[in-house]
Amino acid sequence: MSGVITSAEQVTIEWLSQVLEREGVQDGCVVSHIDRSNWPGLVVNYNAANESSVAPARLYLKVVQEDPLNSSPDILIKRRAISDGGANEVAFYALIADRRAELPMIVRCYDAVHNPARRVSHLLLHDYSQTHLEVDWPVPSQPHREQIIDCTADFHAYWWERPELSEIKKIDLNIKLNCQDEASYQAYVTQQVEAFPYFVEFMGDRLDTTMRQHFEKALAALPGLWQSYLAPRLSSQRMTLLHGDSHWGQFVCPKQPQSQMTYMGDMACFHTGLPAADLAYRLCFSWPVEKRREMEDALIRRYLTRLEARGVTNYDYDAFMQDYRLSLIFLTFYFQYFFTARFENRTDPARKEKNCPSGGGTSTSVPRTIL
Repeated sequence: MSGVITSAEQVTIEWLSQVLEREGVQDGCVVSHIDRSNWPGLVVNYNAANESSVAPARLYLKVVQEDPLNSSPDILIKRRAISDGGANEVAFYALIADRRAELPMIVRCYDAVHNPARRVSHLLLHDYSQTHLEVDWPVPSQPHREQIIDCTADFHAYWWERPELSEIKKIDLNIKLNCQDEASYQAYVTQQVEAFPYFVEFMGDRLDTTMRQHFEKALAALPGLWQSYLAPRLSSQRMTLLHGDSHWGQFVCPKQPQSQMTYMGDMACFHTGLPAADLAYRLCFSWPVEKRREMEDALIRRYLTRLEARGVTNYDYDAFMQDYRLSLIFLTFYFQYFFTARFENRTDPARKEKNCPSGGGTSTSVPRTIL
């Protein structure tokens, strides 16, 4: 039960039965057959199953390893180039293992194992495809937008100012912002300043004069932000746990909203931080600036109203907007990280060919949503 599952053949009836029994969801049912034909999706049949049983009929095995290029192309496993081999997401599910009843909005995970030596992990997740929908992209319908905002607010409200946040890292794994102390922050600033000329060279004409001026203005402001705002803000209250990669596609919305809830998944980038950061990431990366200006204020106010309904009373609109703008400063350099920060030798003439954007940086131009 301690090994990482990486192939369909390893998902045996015995292994799955042990997992479900340990998680308290076997409910008197006996696993009789596992259909792996839609791997990494799994369809589970039981003997003595009943309609009211909590035993899951559909599961999804998410396998994450550090280097997907070394995997065999004929093994249909969900693989992503995550530097920690999925360790952070496994750590998240360990963190909430005793809190599932208090965090019902998180995608149910039945088993999470990481092997640090192999830098690979698996997560056995509930498959919601029969009851939930992936949202439209990049502009979900209004009901889905509101359900996702409510889900985010509920998650933030649960973690709001909890003492254990001090034990959770403040590093944003997605944009590589380290806010542990001034030294780590200034190291981040140095990295951005040094990378900027290479980013400009790589982008060429795709980075017009206006956008370049915005980057330069933000770069000039970075060094002084620690003393002027960031240090006192991070040491104060009004902090919570962030998803960290909180775009619309990380949620599934119910087909029947009255009887089912919206779920949040893909927790690989969770960290302690400014509450507004999750919304800044979602609203400003998804939409053109005109669309954002049309819809963001109503969603922000809905978020704040939902927080207040969940007992958060010390985070008004002005405080949110201050955090929101600060978050956008750092999100500005998200693109620069993806295009330039992965290379030790920035003078390598083949760098342009090697530097294929991945993850959130797949666009060949910097979107104007951050202006």
